Amino acid sequence: MDNSKGLLVAALVGAMVWTTALSANASDLTGTWSGSIGPCAGRDSSGASVDGVFENVTLEISDSGTALAVSVSGFGDFPMDGVAYDFEGQPNRRAAAALANCANDGAVAGAATDEVWYLRVGANDANGRGRMFGTRNSGDLGFVGSCKLRFRRIDTADPGATGCP
Repeated sequence: MDNSKGLLVAALVGAMVWTTALSANASDLTGTWSGSIGPCAGRDSSGASVDGVFENVTLEISDSGTALAVSVSGFGDFPMDGVAYDFEGQPNRRAAAALANCANDGAVAGAATDEVWYLRVGANDANGRGRMFGTRNSGDLGFVGSCKLRFRRIDTADPGATGCP
């Protein structure tokens, strides 16, 4: 087997293991989460390097099964929709979540920001504690790059986030 076939087989096996490690249930991520976005690294439309850290970012999350409605503030104010799935064997403790900005227009050079967040979540439904870590990938007419994400849950009350209209 040549190297390209070996890499393809490894990628397929990895994808199958990752998806079977998730279950259709999801930890309850409802609440208010506080944290930071960054460090960020990318390029602006002139090709200049762009970096930064954005503190005091808030996520308000309303969770309905595996569906998430999210309101972001402190980093611009915008809604997001998403999904979360528990890791198999760790229900209500560990989950993977993906969020998409409602302004995504699907055009790489569109006027709207196209961004997707991938998060690994540790949430304890019994005591309400939780942490999320992940990556924000973004591209629009003014910036292409990625940022690290770090959040902790500060309140478990449902904030009534509505997500995408």
